[in-house]
Amino acid sequence: MNNAHTKLSLLATLITGLVACGGGGGGSTSSTAPGLVTGIGGTGITSIGTITGFGSIFVNGVEFETNNASIEIDDSAGSQSGLSVGMVVKIEGTVNDDGVTGDASIVLYDANLEGPIADTPIANADNNAISFTVLGVSVVVNAADTVFENTSFGALVQGDMVDISGFYDANGQLVATFIEKKSTTFTAGSTEVEAKGTITGLSGTSFTLSLASGASLSVDASGANLTDIPGGSLANGQFVEVKGTLASASATTVTASEIQFEDFNGDEDNISLEGLVTGFVSLSDFSVNGTPVDASNATLEPTTLSLADGVEVEVEGALVNGTLVATRVESRGGNIEVHATVSGTTTNQVTLTLGDGSLAFSLDNQTRMEDSIADLSPFTVSNISNGDFLEIEAYQDASGNLIASRIKRDKPDDVILQGNVDSITDAGGGAGSVTILGITFSTTTATEFADVNETPFSPKDAFFSAGVGGSPVDDLVKIQDDLSADGVADSVEFED
Repeated sequence: MNNAHTKLSLLATLITGLVACGGGGGGSTSSTAPGLVTGIGGTGITSIGTITGFGSIFVNGVEFETNNASIEIDDSAGSQSGLSVGMVVKIEGTVNDDGVTGDASIVLYDANLEGPIADTPIANADNNAISFTVLGVSVVVNAADTVFENTSFGALVQGDMVDISGFYDANGQLVATFIEKKSTTFTAGSTEVEAKGTITGLSGTSFTLSLASGASLSVDASGANLTDIPGGSLANGQFVEVKGTLASASATTVTASEIQFEDFNGDEDNISLEGLVTGFVSLSDFSVNGTPVDASNATLEPTTLSLADGVEVEVEGALVNGTLVATRVESRGGNIEVHATVSGTTTNQVTLTLGDGSLAFSLDNQTRMEDSIADLSPFTVSNISNGDFLEIEAYQDASGNLIASRIKRDKPDDVILQGNVDSITDAGGGAGSVTILGITFSTTTATEFADVNETPFSPKDAFFSAGVGGSPVDDLVKIQDDLSADGVADSVEFED
């Protein structure tokens, strides 16, 4: 990859909605970057990731104090109360010697996209994700993983003005971690929209804005304010934020009112970056949100972590000539999913009861906590009571412990257990049992079985001879026990 490409890729990462101010080295071996604080016992850091909790601000496993921080939200001065769990932010500051606390000097939030939903949102077969288009970008919103503000899953409709923060996947889709429905109603030729990208095909005052997703917008900048552009002159390769209007919700030409230059200068000695793996070739050759990563000498956490496109990670290391040379790559997602009722808590653990047993999940500074019942913020384990219904996403570490990456308290719903199958029994006609993570659910002739494409098995007991090696054992499977759960699976299906 050439330097021009890698720099643009890096910029594409930083537009995960973030204003890329500052730069230069921030570690103990070089001079301090503008805006980067270095204190006694602290190491300068730039941290880009989702907000997982409050008190101060938790990002990428570090609790940053914000008492002396400058906070900017969508290009305007803001406060911590204007931030939300799920927003992707950029923090500049220091991390203490303990590695889990620090002080923020700058907190920046700027959405990936702001604009109208151009088409009718379409739900997937499981009705747990919906997709739609904003400014030519395909957006995916998940019922369990996306934080909603002023709207809810299933309430989004064509024409809604939305503010979206998240990560781009290998298919160029923006996977939303946060979505807000704006109070404004979209009006053609009037309502302001925003997008970030690279100027290409410049001809006079018209150009194509290439977005990180691979989508593009045509821009008419004939009447735009260019005072923020160096020398007031647009040029191919500049990374910019375009603000303007659309002729219709589905239009792909922006009439720009203002264009701001989004710059990033130099290397970073200490950077922490969260996102989705894309373009995976090997440990030394993949990207996270468009930033090239070399993790050939990195520690993987857990040690069993298998990297591939779509895996959510946090990468730490130094940014050198546009490549993040990683010292550590840590799982930030997980393919284990459990929706069930709480039967016990400790200061850093919650236990859920389902099927014929229970599962205990450990929490750490990286666990994203969301409350959809009382909308508490901060929301911590101390707010969780026996009988609460939780939706948990987790991964299993090398010792077999279940580590929760996300916890959401919600109203009671179907019990769900997703993970790799331990064992099965086949009693014929669909009757039998499936055991995942040591929890066993019975199946009956009434249980519905489906493959990864949602295609029902016929006959039903064909499920028991399907999967890799002619068996579901070790394959990823989701069990659903409908509301008023009785320990008998109502549906069992393979997952990707």
